[in-house]
Amino acid sequence: MSSFTIENIGGITFKVPARYRLISRIGQGAYGYVVNGYDQTAHSYVAIKKLSNITTSINDLKRIYRELEIIKQLNHENILKVDAAFVSESYASFEDIYLVSELMDMDLHQLISSKQNLSYDHCIFISYQIARALKYLHSANIIHRDLKPSNILINMNCDLGDFGLARDLNVHLNQDDKQQMSGYIATRWYRAPEIIFQVKKYTTAIDIFSFGCIMFEIFTGTPLMPGRTTMHQIKLMIQTLGSQDLEIFRTAENQDIFKVAASFCNNKEEPGMNKLLLSLPLHARNVIKGCLELNPDKRFDSNALIKNPFFQVFHDPNDEGKLEPITGIPLSSMHVTLVTSTNKNGLPLLNEEAYLGAYPVEDYSKLQVIDLNPDRIKGSFTDTSQVKKFEITDEEYSKRTDSVRAFKERNKLGRFAEPTEETVKIQAEYKKLAMEIQIGNRCEVDSEGILKRGTIKFVGETEFKPGVWVGIEFDEPVGKHDGSVQGIAYFAAKKNHGAFVRPTNVKVGDFPEKDIFEELEEL
Repeated sequence: MSSFTIENIGGITFKVPARYRLISRIGQGAYGYVVNGYDQTAHSYVAIKKLSNITTSINDLKRIYRELEIIKQLNHENILKVDAAFVSESYASFEDIYLVSELMDMDLHQLISSKQNLSYDHCIFISYQIARALKYLHSANIIHRDLKPSNILINMNCDLGDFGLARDLNVHLNQDDKQQMSGYIATRWYRAPEIIFQVKKYTTAIDIFSFGCIMFEIFTGTPLMPGRTTMHQIKLMIQTLGSQDLEIFRTAENQDIFKVAASFCNNKEEPGMNKLLLSLPLHARNVIKGCLELNPDKRFDSNALIKNPFFQVFHDPNDEGKLEPITGIPLSSMHVTLVTSTNKNGLPLLNEEAYLGAYPVEDYSKLQVIDLNPDRIKGSFTDTSQVKKFEITDEEYSKRTDSVRAFKERNKLGRFAEPTEETVKIQAEYKKLAMEIQIGNRCEVDSEGILKRGTIKFVGETEFKPGVWVGIEFDEPVGKHDGSVQGIAYFAAKKNHGAFVRPTNVKVGDFPEKDIFEELEEL
């Protein structure tokens, strides 16, 4: 087990692996504390969230389990990725869980509160990135349920974080979960009407309502409906959105809340939102109004939202991502074999009643699954010559002023951002080390204690991230790609054999290709 260090940060004790150097406390939420630190192995700054004493409550355990189950499925540019999760004690006695993610500069609430003058382009870009994240989540029927400015992290891009209240609507819910689905969720100012009226069954439309509130705040700098209490929130909601569709909530669970809402109705008055939105451009007004319909069935869904003309400068359906359900081969078509040092062609696992331990399993064994259905994959799916393409040269793309690249260059975002002093120092170290690495060198990479061998195929800068990278073709399929990233081929490698690492993680030398079965025989 990795060695751990104990540090007291802001009065809170953190017990973390020695690879992390903690710096300062940066936040506190309902369920834990967050500190910033430095990962001395990956050479990057990170945020570490401590979820304390979760084993004392079965509800907390279920919440954390659901959060981890959801975030492990997610892989999107605008979703905050959790890079690691660990406990500081044995799994039989732990009380705290730690989550490690990329360190972001600030959250959207801090940005808005700073009164920094956001340009119109910035407001659209931030709104678009949140909409991208929602489209991705909702494509798999996942609801965030706690969308608010403080859960939107800002760096060079916007990332949606904190999935502690998120729910996967595809999962069968038991009676306890049904109660929670209608409970107190989302911060009051961004809470959808169906949550306030305690409607039992709601949909992804609650996130769209929250998005509308947030977008208003991005453009104006002030919350749309800052209710002091639940009753005050209801009053502001009726005054702001009107009462035209209030009747749909007459059969809601909490009739007392409906009666209070009805008492605030004044059909003679125009909804206050019409006046509040007058200062905004027409397309921005239409988006916000389309998200803030009292009736959830009338709101935009995430697909209609991102296709709105308001986002037309950035909208690209091929680049926005969709979370596809992962489906395996049907059991009836599976042929499973066990590959070992003595059975390199595979030992068929024919006894469906037997446990895996009944077979000669050894270190580095592999399970190989073959699909016996020859019709499952059609050749036309892989014949890219049949696909109609839109092509543009890099020179032509560089001349366009309405592209994402042009926007980022104008606003000094992404790879066009001004480097910090720390970044310049790190990049200088990368360049110095890279000068000693030659294409064709054999190498070894230490990936969290796992040694991977391969051949250097690329050394230099890339389009996908600033700085110097080393491209490696590993001997085994332990990589991430074939040498191409985001449509650009940097080197050629076999599928899942290619990877990019920083020069600090590469050891060049006499590292011949391993034969794991020969090593086992020698032992």
